[in-house]
Amino acid sequence: MLGVIKVKREFLSSVYEFVLSNKKTVFLSCLFLAGVFLGTSFFSASSADAQNSIASLCSLYINARMGKSFYDMFISSFMPVFLMYAVLFFMGFCAVSHPVIILTPLFYGLGIGFTAAYLYTSSNGVNLILALFILMPASVISGFTVIMASRSSLYLASCFFSKLDASNNRDLIPVLKRYFFQYIVYAVLCAVFALLNAGAFYVIFNLK
Repeated sequence: MLGVIKVKREFLSSVYEFVLSNKKTVFLSCLFLAGVFLGTSFFSASSADAQNSIASLCSLYINARMGKSFYDMFISSFMPVFLMYAVLFFMGFCAVSHPVIILTPLFYGLGIGFTAAYLYTSSNGVNLILALFILMPASVISGFTVIMASRSSLYLASCFFSKLDASNNRDLIPVLKRYFFQYIVYAVLCAVFALLNAGAFYVIFNLK
């Protein structure tokens, strides 16, 4: 019994230390998950007109990929997410962009929550397949990348904010080098997400 209690304490201590050492990542992850939860909840609790409006947007997202080539599907999947990363990238150079950066995972989670709720409540079998084989894996990859990109931008924006203090002589060149490298990695992950997304759409639409 004492051994079990000791293991539990050590586990809780490890979790506590992890949260303390990764506060920004945990905070942004919670915002993203809160957005997903709120999106699904709002869709379920909203009126029929609101649900129809959200369903129309989700249908446009799916129908825009029907009958398209693999390349067109890839571009359709890549560009919206890449543009969001581009906005986050430039927000990192603004000393007062913290609210926009922090809210990005929340609103991105809202979009995923709305889409997930629509696909789940739809009686269309194809939509259920899309939810299982496209939305879930894509959400994991894109959500993780959005969280990490937001963390990077938040850190750089904090560095520029601290530079407003005339006594701060910190050299930002190493920080900027790491920032550019991180966003190259995020762009690659964005391309991987778009490839998987386009590939799944292409396979499902050709199986119909």
